[in-house]
Amino acid sequence: MKAAPTVTGIFLFAALAARPAYPCLNEVMRQEEAIKMVTKVEQALEIADYNAAEVAMRTHKRIHDDKIEDRLADARKLIFLRTRTDKTEREQLALVADHFKVRAKGKDVKFKAWLAESYEALGKTEDALAILDDLKKRDLVPDAFAYMSYARLTAKAADRDAAVAACKVRAKNKAICVLPANVAKS
Repeated sequence: MKAAPTVTGIFLFAALAARPAYPCLNEVMRQEEAIKMVTKVEQALEIADYNAAEVAMRTHKRIHDDKIEDRLADARKLIFLRTRTDKTEREQLALVADHFKVRAKGKDVKFKAWLAESYEALGKTEDALAILDDLKKRDLVPDAFAYMSYARLTAKAADRDAAVAACKVRAKNKAICVLPANVAKS
């Protein structure tokens, strides 16, 4: 004979089956929804669709998950870094570089590449090239954007051409694999 479920058993099952939920003003953003949102943001960044990334980020206010918030902070910094139009934003670029300098202390090479990209934007070309050279020598260049940063910085035409070719292989949006006219001719 099967025993009938007890009230305690039902509450225990409900407690174990409940998913964590995070408050988002009047709505609740579940962790799965937050992960989907941040994944959508990162996918938009991969194809250089910064507007779509920003729109996706507007769907939340605060998520009580430090790792997801860190990923969103990284995305915000990358959007700023890659869409800025005024070179006078030096203080903000320095903050972006500081952010990625802290993040680059770990093992994830994408943060090192993003730090190099930040240094390039700040005009610290030797520092940026040193990071990218190290990644290239160890065959750890993480994405097409890093290859293009390397292509813009390297003085050797053969290395520049190889970096552009590698970008075209890795990029989901081939439009990012074009050198500015002043770099392509040097």
